[in-house]
Order: sequence, then C-alpha cells, then structure tokens
Amino acid sequence: GIRSAFPRLYEMERDHGSLIKAGLFGKRDKAKRKVPKGTPRSITFRRGIQTLTDALGSHLNDSIRLGTAVEAIEALDGSYSITTNGVTEQFDAVILTTPAYTAAGLIAGIDAALAGQLADIYYPPVSIVVTGFAREHVRATADGFGFLVPGSEKRQILGSLWTSSVFENRAPDGYHLFTIFIGGSRNAELADKSEAELVRIAIGELDSILGITGEPVLTAVKKWNKAIPQYNIGFESVAAAIDAFSAAHPGMYLCSNYHKGISVSDCIKNAVAVAAEIAGTQTINE
Repeated sequence: GIRSAFPRLYEMERDHGSLIKAGLFGKRDKAKRKVPKGTPRSITFRRGIQTLTDALGSHLNDSIRLGTAVEAIEALDGSYSITTNGVTEQFDAVILTTPAYTAAGLIAGIDAALAGQLADIYYPPVSIVVTGFAREHVRATADGFGFLVPGSEKRQILGSLWTSSVFENRAPDGYHLFTIFIGGSRNAELADKSEAELVRIAIGELDSILGITGEPVLTAVKKWNKAIPQYNIGFESVAAAIDAFSAAHPGMYLCSNYHKGISVSDCIKNAVAVAAEIAGTQTINE
C-alpha cells in the first residue's frame, strides 16, 4: 500500500528508479531553489500542534458550529442538503473531513458500496506514553529522532520519538522527554492495558534499549481507540472508489487522512488542493 499511504515515496521511486537517486536529485533541486541553510525538515509549534487548529478556528470564527451532529446528507440536482438539529440547509459543495468510519454513515444513502469500503478501513488502537528523565539517568546518548522497532524483535512497543531532541523547548535543560507508542495493528491488545501497565511496559523497553537508571520525573498516557487508518495491501481499490465517487458527485469531496496520505503535511496539501478546486483555480505549489 505504499502508493496510497506514502504517495511521495511512490512518486520518488517511480520518477528516479530508487529512493537513493531521488534523494540525490532532491538535494540538487533544493540547491536550485536556494533553500536557506539550516532549514529544518520537521517543524512544529512552541506550544504544540493544537496551535494550528486554534489559529484556524480563530480565523474562521463564527462560521464554525461546534457540537453539531450531521443527521443527514442528501444529493440534490447539482447541490447537497445537510440536516443538523432538525434544520436542513442547501450547499453547493460539501467536504467530509471525518474519519472513514464516520464518513461511511454520512454517505450511506448516496453510495452504499463506498460506505461499506470506508467502514471496513481498519483503525487499530494505539496508546501513547510520554515520560521524562534526568539526562544523567539515561546511559545512551539520546540525540536523534528516535527509533522504530521491527516486528522481528518481538518487543512490546512500536517505537519511540525522542521529543526533546527533535524540537527545542520540549524539556528543561538536563532532561529528556520521550514519547513511546504501544499497540497498533501488531499488538492491538496491549493498547488496552491499564495506564500503570502501559507505563511499566514503556519504561522497561526504554531501559532495555537506552539504559534507564532512575525514576521518571513525569509520565502521561493518552489512549487512541482508533488511531491511524491502515493502508493495507489492496487499498488502491478504496482510493479508486473514492475517485469514482468524486467524479459521480461533483461538489462532494472526501478529504481526510485515509486518502492520499496520513501525515499532517499530506492533509494540509490535500486540503489546499480541494479548496482551490472549489474556488475554481489550480495554482497550487508543492
């Protein structure tokens, strides 16, 4: 499912024959664009990713209706009606940015076959453990992005991000902040463990890999019962069905992380493209 999950990687290999060649060409192209030296490849906000959604919400202001369930969507002749709180309104365009399992219920009356495919997209549970340690209590040099654990190692975690090494202002001087992922499609049952057990698993695995000699100065657990949609082998049929749906129903768009990439950057790119199409222009830059 690389073509569906990571379209950019697929395009790089298709266009250049290998990811290594694509990387070399990318450096050359970046030099031509005169990207300032030291430009980070990954960015975030000082106070976290919610800064982005807060800013969007502030900009849109009163046009956002919070806590308003969509009861029905109906395709009319060249437009769409949406019913909320018993009130039906008509719109020229509708963009569904919900998870696939929610979108399935909303379009069931318009395209039952696609609704069934969307409902079948697997969202495995993932539990995230965030923990902090004094630097002197971590024997390994945790200077990098982190690590992913291959299934062959039979570990109980999926991987860890070394959050304070990737971004500034994530931990005080002299401390490490780690984010550990447990569960997923590989070990879905582990994600449902108690918070205390999840912390025990996370610290135990970190100790085995990095060498932890002291107690954490903080721990926090967040459970996602439905985390990242899985672009499993054969997902191209779902993508094709979505494209066919969009062609058959002009003005209705499915724009979410189960289509054309799961990352935040993919979601932003796809959202800008959909907005441009609705506005009647295609002046979108990569």
